[in-house]
Amino acid sequence: MTMKGLVSLEKEGFMIDNSKRKDWANSDKIFVRKSLVKALKKAKVMLPEGYNFKIFDGKRSVEDQRRIIKICEEDFKNRDPKNWEEMLVKFTGGYQSLKQKLPKNTHRHGGAVDITIVDEKGKEIDMGGDTFDKREALNFYERKKNLTKREKQVRANRRLLKKVMTKAGFEPYYPEWTHWGYSK
Repeated sequence: MTMKGLVSLEKEGFMIDNSKRKDWANSDKIFVRKSLVKALKKAKVMLPEGYNFKIFDGKRSVEDQRRIIKICEEDFKNRDPKNWEEMLVKFTGGYQSLKQKLPKNTHRHGGAVDITIVDEKGKEIDMGGDTFDKREALNFYERKKNLTKREKQVRANRRLLKKVMTKAGFEPYYPEWTHWGYSK
């Protein structure tokens, strides 16, 4: 399967993990724009020796995004029946986002990746946070006071990710430390 103007990340030297996409993605391949691959390779060489990126997601079709919104809607209704709609819009853009013209640095244009760092053994370094959790925000550990030893390590790991990604030209999406967009 190919997508016009996009390349599959499977042969680009990164670790690929499709486990988070299985509920909504039509393809087990992760596609992104060529310019994003080049920038990701630039960021990778700034990582400690032997480290790599593990990529969870890239290009999303409108259909994929619709399925994600539906999954989030059900989850948010269970979490907070009174405020679920506000949560949905804040986290996904809501259903109206499917009709909006979006910038190049989004999943719909193959200009965003969901990513983490793995060590020389292929093990994810500790980044802390869980999906739909306030700890998921990129700067959560920067703002937190009286960090534990583990939290200090998580903060250092997120700082590493932020440093290499921004130096390579990526833009962070602050509500999610895993999400990085590329506009070029």
